[in-house]
Amino acid sequence: MKHAIKAVLCYVFHVMLKLKSPLTILSSICVLSVIAAGIVFFSVDPAKRAGADRNSEVEKIYKENNIGVENNKSDKAGGEVKSVNNLPEINADDHLWGDLQNPVKMIIYSDFECPFCSKFAKTVEEVKSAYDGKVVIAFRHRPLAFHSSAMLAALTSECAAEQDKFWQMHDKLFADAGENNLSPEEFKKDAGEIGLSMEKFNQCFDSEKYKDKILDQSKAGEPAGARGTPTFFVNGEIYPGAYPFPDFKGNDGKIREGVKSIIERHLAPSPSP
Repeated sequence: MKHAIKAVLCYVFHVMLKLKSPLTILSSICVLSVIAAGIVFFSVDPAKRAGADRNSEVEKIYKENNIGVENNKSDKAGGEVKSVNNLPEINADDHLWGDLQNPVKMIIYSDFECPFCSKFAKTVEEVKSAYDGKVVIAFRHRPLAFHSSAMLAALTSECAAEQDKFWQMHDKLFADAGENNLSPEEFKKDAGEIGLSMEKFNQCFDSEKYKDKILDQSKAGEPAGARGTPTFFVNGEIYPGAYPFPDFKGNDGKIREGVKSIIERHLAPSPSP
């Protein structure tokens, strides 16, 4: 490729030497520049270009996640939190853990390929252990475009949900992600291990039966601020990022609320007027 570039440039330059008009020479220089840029661009391996774009997107979402957690204004000194009023209510499309009548409603937008979501899934397990009977958790899909296996993993979870085993598959998928093993072969292996009917699962998975539902659910969360993953809401308050269960110290030295303190605040009796 380098030799081809050199040959083309030498030829164009040779032609330019025969030109007499300054304007023609200037135009030729512009053309030469465009040709050189085009050759260099197309000489780059498309896979490498795609990889660079993907890395840029990954860095962006990592940055957004860290900023989201760090900018939490709910500190122990009584800072403010942001509430939203355009978050879709918990509905039949959500996957629920806990009773809908529980006082604390936690809605999570997540992506099975997102490393921060895997981290936050461990926090969610602590919530389940500590607040059974007090919190209802609603899982919603937000597969990010640059995660090549995220949609297939979401489809896998929906096909498991069709057989009443969403949360079992949820745990399997995050375990697979931790081992960098999100593949259709692994998904089908997981389906067998949790006791799904493989005939039903394969029909569901191979037809991408729930793809529209997943895309619609993801898009519906955007107006409320669910853009990066994970983003979670507690009784309408938005928290973007993988918050830890305990309180944590921000870069400014202030102690921020972890998920435990956020839930405790919502369980506390309202102050008397």
